[in-house]
Amino acid sequence: MRGTIKKRARNSWTLWWDEPRGADGKRRQRNKTVTGPKRVAEAELRRILAELDAGSYVPPNKVTVRGLLEQWLSEYVDVQVRPNTAEGYRIICELHIVPALGILSLEELHPSHVIKYHKSALVNGRRDGKGGLSAQTVKHHHRVLSQALEYGIGQGLLSRNVCKQVKAPRPAYKETKVLTVEQIARLFETAQETPYFHLIHLALYTGLRRSELLGLRWKDTDLLSSVIHVTQGLNMLRNKLPVFAPPKTAKSRRSVALSPDEVEALQQHYAERKVVCESLGTTVTGDDLVFGDVYGSPLSPSTVSHAFGDICRKATIDGIRFHDLRHTHATLLMKQGTNPKVVQERLGHSGIPVTLDVYSHVVPGMQELAALQFDEKLKNSSYEAHMISPTVN
Repeated sequence: MRGTIKKRARNSWTLWWDEPRGADGKRRQRNKTVTGPKRVAEAELRRILAELDAGSYVPPNKVTVRGLLEQWLSEYVDVQVRPNTAEGYRIICELHIVPALGILSLEELHPSHVIKYHKSALVNGRRDGKGGLSAQTVKHHHRVLSQALEYGIGQGLLSRNVCKQVKAPRPAYKETKVLTVEQIARLFETAQETPYFHLIHLALYTGLRRSELLGLRWKDTDLLSSVIHVTQGLNMLRNKLPVFAPPKTAKSRRSVALSPDEVEALQQHYAERKVVCESLGTTVTGDDLVFGDVYGSPLSPSTVSHAFGDICRKATIDGIRFHDLRHTHATLLMKQGTNPKVVQERLGHSGIPVTLDVYSHVVPGMQELAALQFDEKLKNSSYEAHMISPTVN
């Protein structure tokens, strides 16, 4: 028999199995200890033997989860992933996954460990001790660990991804927040008293992401043609240093048409910026950021979000984030019957399915609008005049 199970103690079993013979032709045996009912040990032995048969077997090694994560971060993430995304992965690994699972060897890592991590993170996963993380955040942690395990499989360090045997937490449905026309008016009125008015105005009129707005340069704007070109985004790393990076996808690198009102607003902003630069003994150049501090230095994304929150409070608008300006832009376009393809292109989504999924709450209204428009079209055409009236017998 290629594998056997021997009882060590109550709910403790030793598995023995034969590995493929080495180059020297000698027989090699491996063993591991499994805790739990005998059926758990039997299932584990069946898995090992199945991997031997399939040729996917990886001999046990002493690499830990911590070791794998460190290797994945340094050899793959730091090389292949955008800096701000890489830093996010590193924070998740160092502050959450490693403290919880880092000492486990890859051989010991079991789906039950991942399930336990989910439960613990949802209850008390916050680093400040103020409760648990959201299901959306824990789902993201699950995805990060899964990516690292897939990398480990590719490197021959393990044979299976235990994350694929566990369902990640399902985030609760979160309704998209959209500003009303009245709220937009109050927001603009309040924002005019702050340095952030033109930033908020452009965000609402174009649906650009916060990072895209903060990375926008004057040379990316073509006010004569009423268009702006999204070519980079701004993010801040933990060391507070700004990082400019190309858009994360090909679709995110795009040109967005401007309305006459927005062109006028940007022209006004340019004129105001020109006056400030002259007072400082400088001039506005194409490489200057459209939205920077008084000296033209990059604005911190968190500073913008906090300032936006203060403006909303003064305007008595509750529960709205800066990103909801993007949602509002898209929702208003969809509700007025704009082709979803156009909305997708303006937002820089990878495809129409993403746009329709995010803004599915608008689709029922679009159905009603389409029905009304079709009805109106027929009423205004000569079609009805040629309709055959029902024959009365």
